[in-house]
This record gives sequence, C-alpha cells and structure tokens, in this order.
Amino acid sequence: MRLMKAKPDEVPDELKVQAHALTRDAFLDDQGAYDQRTGMPSLLILCVREQTVVGHLATYVHQAFIGQRLLKLGLIGGVVVDETHRRRGYAKAMILEAHDYFRTQSIEFAILFAIDPDTYRSSGYREMRNETHFLDRDGLWKDHVYRGGMVTELTDQPLGDQYLELCGPTV
Repeated sequence: MRLMKAKPDEVPDELKVQAHALTRDAFLDDQGAYDQRTGMPSLLILCVREQTVVGHLATYVHQAFIGQRLLKLGLIGGVVVDETHRRRGYAKAMILEAHDYFRTQSIEFAILFAIDPDTYRSSGYREMRNETHFLDRDGLWKDHVYRGGMVTELTDQPLGDQYLELCGPTV
C-alpha cells in the first residue's frame, strides 16, 4: 500500500477514474462526481494498492471565523476505503497525511463531518459543540450544531465552543 498525494489535476487519469468510482459508490449513487458537490479539493490523498485505488480522502483549506478570529481551517471530506480493504489502518494513514499537509499550511484545526464519529477518535478527533454557520447543499445559509461534526487541534491552541463561521459549504 502506498499513499499518493496530489492536486486533483495532477492525478493520473487511470487513478482519477478509480477514485471517482470509489467516491461515487460511497456518496452519490451515480449522481455525479464528489468534487462537483463539494468544490475542488486542495489536495487528494489516495491509498493505492497494486495500481488500484482502495482509499480516498480530500482536503480543503477554507478561511473561517472562530468567534471573531479569522483563520485558515482544514476540512476533510470524501473519506472512503473500499469495503474489501477496511480495518487495515488505511483511513487513519490518509488522515495523518492530511494533518501533515495542513500543518505545512499553518492550519491549527482540522474538521470533518462524520457519519460514524467513532471511526475518527483514534486519529485524535472529538465531537464539536460549535454552532456552525455554513452554506448548505440547497444553496441556503444555515446555523446548526451538527452531531457528526468533529475536530482535532493540530497545534496547542484549543478550538473551544465558540461560534464557527465556515464562510462556505461543508464537505
């Protein structure tokens, strides 16, 4: 298993097709490309085994307000590992690579929105209790405390429970 890190337009076509199929099957039920719904990722992290994409993670760097403080925030989306390759640590390895990338961008916090929060605890994530303002898929701005929202601190600065303005969509 190897991890491939690349900007979306730098991924070889063969791997791009495989990554698209993996995310389509996991998230969209043939409705289109994952990144058409979430915007273009900053960096893709693909788990490749014997020339086959078995894992996908997309990173996004957004400006956000936490309380009155403007900062860059790392968002993780599109985390999926092929069903036949789960429970081997591939998701955790991709998440740790995402954290390393965010640190190179001077990002203090990584946030993800999980269907199964327990999956991410071993990577340092905990539930957020922040009321979050975001652009929803229906095009409307909303305020919500998302029960699957999770955060990990990448520095010694705690997030706290302040109001979080995402300045855009979730991923």
